[in-house]
Amino acid sequence: MAMKVVDLEQGTPQWLAWRRAGIGASEAPVIMGLSPWCTPTLLWLRKRGLAPEQASNPRMARGHALEPIARKRYELMRNEIMTPAIAESGEFSFIRASFDGLSLSGELVLEIKCPGERDHTTALNGTVPQKYIPQIMQQLYVAEADVCDYVSYDGSNDPVILRVNRDQPYIDRLVDELQRFWDCVHSGVQPTSQTWTVAADRWLRADKALIAAKAAYAEATDALEVLMPPGVSWMADNGVMAEYKPRAGTCDYDRLLAAHKVPLTAKDAYRKKGSRVFDVMPIPYSAAITKATLQ
Repeated sequence: MAMKVVDLEQGTPQWLAWRRAGIGASEAPVIMGLSPWCTPTLLWLRKRGLAPEQASNPRMARGHALEPIARKRYELMRNEIMTPAIAESGEFSFIRASFDGLSLSGELVLEIKCPGERDHTTALNGTVPQKYIPQIMQQLYVAEADVCDYVSYDGSNDPVILRVNRDQPYIDRLVDELQRFWDCVHSGVQPTSQTWTVAADRWLRADKALIAAKAAYAEATDALEVLMPPGVSWMADNGVMAEYKPRAGTCDYDRLLAAHKVPLTAKDAYRKKGSRVFDVMPIPYSAAITKATLQ
């Protein structure tokens, strides 16, 4: 079925509302677990109206400013007129795309990126960064096209142009994932990406092995201590050295401050800068929640 072209301008409130009511091509990497900026759960929360939309940042502003320049350079290099367009899939209207450019025949899609040094270097080496593949495939699916030119533009030199062909098996998997995600949006059931599932299973196995290793370590340490001869402070044999070491007790800072009549709250003035710590812990499957869900 032919795609349905939508008469909207990218970046307008109307376009944002339309995009929120479906899955845009730039959101496909999130659902496929390849986005470094968003997770399927956060996207789900945004689609459900439970989390704020992505705020504009300097990286996004730079891309928007350079995109028209990159498109014009591409047109001159390839002698091809490319027109921005917005459309929905003729098969599933919730699958959507905002094209940086479509050829007059509709057979060629243009995807422009004005990325950082790492992604641009990847393009210079002849490869499209993997995190952009789902977006390109969704655009090809919506446009029912077979080829996309990926353009990487650094803002000064001629853009790098890489041809990406339609990968139908990949598109089939992508559409299945998009449908599953959209079902979760409508049902209110939080999605679980395959990527997260694999990583979580790996962590649980590692955590179980770590607990067992700690228990075995403690048992072996106790066995060595039992074998220490009376009156001996250290012993070395078979690649292992064991010794008794003096250890100072911890300082009771609350008592110290009280002894000098310093309020306990005075400690806060001498704290070093805090840091953000990433922590993982096992939970029951029924407790699959996110902090944003609770807010």
